[in-house]
Amino acid sequence: MKKPFKLILIVCLILSTVIAPSFALHTDVATESKDMHAMFDYLNIMGLYFDISTWGKAECDVIVTALDAEAIGIEVELQQYDSKNYRWKTIKSWSNYEEGITSGAGGTYWVLKGYLYRCIGRCDIYVGGKIVEEHEMISKCKYYD
Repeated sequence: MKKPFKLILIVCLILSTVIAPSFALHTDVATESKDMHAMFDYLNIMGLYFDISTWGKAECDVIVTALDAEAIGIEVELQQYDSKNYRWKTIKSWSNYEEGITSGAGGTYWVLKGYLYRCIGRCDIYVGGKIVEEHEMISKCKYYD
């Protein structure tokens, strides 16, 4: 009784590996589109810089370049993690609204030891007085001790 069961089990295992469907892409399909980029109409570059020096000076800077934009609004937030409430709270913010295709905002702020920090940058791109695109970037978290 055990031999037929083993034989049936082995046949099923072999068939399951041979008959398994494959959902991989054909190589022609994968190489058709070689350009990979974000699908923005106006936003060209958004860069965020965040660092904390050994003395506790946090620096947050955001720069944005947008093609065919009339104006750019930027908001930068330095956030501290509140371990009691399990939430991020904004401890300092900077903002700038500038006409043209390039804008930047940010600054420095002295932080306390023993906390986790991050920087968030948001931008709004205006054309015809209306927001046509918006984007947000969040930095990696840094622990200052």
